[in-house]
Amino acid sequence: MLLFLQARDLECWNGANIVFPNDLSLSGGDDNMKIEVKYCGGCNPFIDRVNILNQVVALLGGKVDITFVSAAGSDVLLVIDGCCVGCRGNEFRSKNDKTVLVAGDSVQGEHVDEEHIPTVIVKHLKLLKLIQ
Repeated sequence: MLLFLQARDLECWNGANIVFPNDLSLSGGDDNMKIEVKYCGGCNPFIDRVNILNQVVALLGGKVDITFVSAAGSDVLLVIDGCCVGCRGNEFRSKNDKTVLVAGDSVQGEHVDEEHIPTVIVKHLKLLKLIQ
């Protein structure tokens, strides 16, 4: 698997810890939510996937460890597909019950206006972390 991160992307995550492939265990602060993020390939996005993640981190007060590779110890998996096809989410739909799926303008299969997507994601992330 190849991991592509642009410098502008790394600068926008509001103080979240970014975990790189050579550090596959998430070991940030004990209070930090540990989120594994998967993006689609971006062939037809009609939402700004990077901005949505940035807003999620801001809503969580930056107390987040983020990785883009499978990692031991993650609290939840956040899959962000740019359109309603949800190609990337289909890979994870039945594999992990601690998953939040975003497919275009829907979160967990429910339509959400784009400006409210980050807030709805945070609500689901918090619920899933509590179910440990």
